[in-house]
Parts: sequence; C-alpha cells; structure tokens
Amino acid sequence: MEQDAYKQNRKKRLTIPKAIQIEIENTYDHIHEYQKDESFSLSREDIYCIATALEMNILLVTDDQAMITTCKEFDIKVCSTLELMRLMFDNNHIDLEKVIEITEYWKYEKDEPTNFKKELKKYFNELVKK
Repeated sequence: MEQDAYKQNRKKRLTIPKAIQIEIENTYDHIHEYQKDESFSLSREDIYCIATALEMNILLVTDDQAMITTCKEFDIKVCSTLELMRLMFDNNHIDLEKVIEITEYWKYEKDEPTNFKKELKKYFNELVKK
C-alpha cells in the first residue's frame, strides 16, 4: 500500500555505512523475489525495512502479517507493536495509561492490528475484559 500516510512515517532514515547499503540493495532484490513467489504485496518501503533489519541485525516492529512471515523466513528478529509496548512497559518507558490510549485509538480508527485481541490478552491480559 503506497498511501501518503505510510510514506510520511518512513521518511526518517537511519545513517547506514556505504558497505551495508550495498548489502541492503542485494538483499532487497532477494526478498523482492521471495515476496513475489509467495504472492505477497509488500511495498518497496516494506522490503527495504526488512532488508535493513536483516543486514543490520536489528529488530523490526510490524503488525503486517506478510512482513512478519517474510522476517521469519529470513530469520530476522521481528515483533508486533503490542509486544514492543509490553517491552517498553516492563522497562518503564511507558505506563498502562499510554497502552490504553494507543489501543483505544486503534479501536476508534478501526485500525487494530491483526490478531489484536489474542495479542492483547497475551501481552496485556490485565486490559482484557473478563
């Protein structure tokens, strides 16, 4: 999906050494072919994020199932937004009120991540209504 909102939130980039940039380009081509073979519709930006995570050995945070599947195929560290929020909560970077604020906003916008209820129960069971 090439919507402006998605392009805007990806404008800020990491500073990447030239040698790693070359590896990312090579990896991009490989991942692009893989996602075509799997009939995924990953955007150019998605593939670059995956290739960068692989080459720089960094965690990729996404709720996109095709990206998650691709990351797992290439042994890339990946986690969901709720999993990241749990990590941030456990390390006192955010509080439960912030988690509630974000999840309520997702609900309001009808933009809940895939597997939202299952992951909410897994990572923030205290928020799930019994």
